[in-house]
Amino acid sequence: MREKYFLVLDIGKTNIKIHVLDSDQHSKKVYTKKNSVINSGPYPHVNIDDIWQWVIEVLNSITRVYCIDSIVVSTHGATAVLFDPEQPNGLALPVLDYEFQGVEEFDHEYNVIRPEFYESFSPSLPGGLNIGRQLFWLEKKFARQFENVKSILLYPQYWVWRLTGQLTSECTSLGCHTDLWSPTKNRFTAFAKARGWDALFPPRVDAWEVVSQVSADVVDLTGLPKECKVHGGVHDSSASFLRFIPHYKNRDFCVMSTGTWVIGMSKGGDPLTLHQDKDMLANVDVEGELVRCIRFMGGREYSEICDFVGNPNDKPLSQARVQHLIDNDIFAVPNFSNGSGPFGKKQPEVIGHCSDGPALASLYCALMMNYCADLLNANNEIVITGSFIQNPILCEVFAQLRAGQPLKLARDTGGTVRGAALLANWPSEPNVSLDNGQASQLSGLTTYQETWLKLATTPNTDTLNEREAHQS
Repeated sequence: MREKYFLVLDIGKTNIKIHVLDSDQHSKKVYTKKNSVINSGPYPHVNIDDIWQWVIEVLNSITRVYCIDSIVVSTHGATAVLFDPEQPNGLALPVLDYEFQGVEEFDHEYNVIRPEFYESFSPSLPGGLNIGRQLFWLEKKFARQFENVKSILLYPQYWVWRLTGQLTSECTSLGCHTDLWSPTKNRFTAFAKARGWDALFPPRVDAWEVVSQVSADVVDLTGLPKECKVHGGVHDSSASFLRFIPHYKNRDFCVMSTGTWVIGMSKGGDPLTLHQDKDMLANVDVEGELVRCIRFMGGREYSEICDFVGNPNDKPLSQARVQHLIDNDIFAVPNFSNGSGPFGKKQPEVIGHCSDGPALASLYCALMMNYCADLLNANNEIVITGSFIQNPILCEVFAQLRAGQPLKLARDTGGTVRGAALLANWPSEPNVSLDNGQASQLSGLTTYQETWLKLATTPNTDTLNEREAHQS
């Protein structure tokens, strides 16, 4: 009997990947292509036909070598498909690119009727990051085409339909700052019901549920075995988070997922502690449970600080370089991301003379992560994942700021794929390896952190006075 493998189709905003994994979840083959947006037509939109053609070509190549038993789809959030079964690709309208700012055209109306934060736990986000705003704009601008919409599919489930012909919905994409879902009540918001959109979403399935076998057409196009199963599909951030659920079982925990965005995700706790003006929100995990979240653009801010102050030192970052900043009262004060995060309304500032960008940026990001953990009331074990793992000094400073609290480092890569892989056999055994985080031994860090927090929370009109007083 041929060994059976499974696939993860991971459609990210920047890159699309297809991973072939064996039964032990070891990656055997990875195919990658750039994602693209078409800027012509009625509005910027996803190049759906290009993605599907590439998927078919890759699957043809894979099936010559591997016997594929099942497929899990993971995609980025904030994307919905207006479905018309009469169209070959199922699209009543092109799939809107969520970065398109034009959907804010009717915000004077939308902001009046969108749900209250403590119903949806979905803050008002720019462009089309709230699916409700997308749908409102599309319904008003393209009323005739909208009348042909028979279903609304979330993005992972659109690709499940392309593979199986079955229409479904799933909670992780519904609960991703859409304005359409109430995570505490596990149902559509009153706003979604009032618009009549709730009736357009197909029945919900669990992310791990087998929706169907691949369709006969897909078998013919790809060479996949007709017995190949397709699971419900998942939002990519939720896929990254879910791999820690089996590890912690019923214990509360917090994940700091780092990269361009640093996203703190806390399992357990009171959702009423979330504050939308601090870039806090709730997502939903694969089991339908609310996950409290906070965000800042850590990777981008790190780069901006390095560009702002320069980096003449090309040696590996050391604790001594960070100690120099503390000893000399040199601060990076938010915000360096042009509007996101808990200090989004602040103007960026560097206080004191500094030319060591990596040291200052690392100290800044550690302080921001600590502040985010405080806002989440993250008093249980914290796991750091993602690109900041490659910066041990940053992680060590964060560990010292969280003195006495267990800190773990997930050094493995491919968190989204490793999480999605668990869905092929859920509930699954843990597939994450965690190392203990070590704390730095910086002197004066507590006093420095207190001063930084005062500067960060002081309105910009007063910051200059604070700086002058601090430097005098």
